[in-house]
Amino acid sequence: MKKILLTILIILGILTGLFQLSKSRSFQIFWGMINNIQTDKNIVALTFDDGPTSGNTQKILDILKNHKIQATFFVIGEEIEKNTGELQKIISDGNQVGNHSYSHQRMVLKSPSWVRNEIQKTDDLIRAAGYGSGEIYFRTPYGKRLLITPYILRSMKKANIFFDVEPDTYVTSSGDILNYTLEKTHSGSIILIHAMYGEDNQSLAVLESIITGLQERGFSFVAVDQLLEQTNTPIKFR
Repeated sequence: MKKILLTILIILGILTGLFQLSKSRSFQIFWGMINNIQTDKNIVALTFDDGPTSGNTQKILDILKNHKIQATFFVIGEEIEKNTGELQKIISDGNQVGNHSYSHQRMVLKSPSWVRNEIQKTDDLIRAAGYGSGEIYFRTPYGKRLLITPYILRSMKKANIFFDVEPDTYVTSSGDILNYTLEKTHSGSIILIHAMYGEDNQSLAVLESIITGLQERGFSFVAVDQLLEQTNTPIKFR
């Protein structure tokens, strides 16, 4: 009986450890995962997940254009199929486009072929919308991955771009989102904002204040690819 209980406890411990590892924001077992860079320059990357949507995409773009900055949009394949014109607006405004999977499902306990299809199908949709030769980075849905997704990303030579500032994951009101972002952002940060859904989206409501607040603190905004070019430490994938 004791051996059975011990075995159960060991299995539970392993499963708990794997669960924590699958959602880590700063560690991946192998291949490239980047959540910020080390740099002496006061630059940050502003990124958006999900969409494109027919409502909020244009609102986001208007704010970015008002401040003459570019961002990186990690988009979902299913949403591209419904709103191709919105993605084309993102592209025509000079923003970078990344891949956030086709169906936005958690990428754990999935087959290699399923993971590869999720990534490749969305890459194809992004290219078909007019995104030229720029590199298409990837961001895992919900931040979930273990072994299969990094393995497939390595085979496709595609970096997994994470973030070190994600305000609307931890706070919900517009004021708290603003204060959290201003407090946590540092040189080389990658900021994640969820602003694509909802007319009363609190992150969208405070987006302009986030931009002006960081600019007042001396930060400039660049796309992820431009940010990676400014690292003090060469990025090595393995």
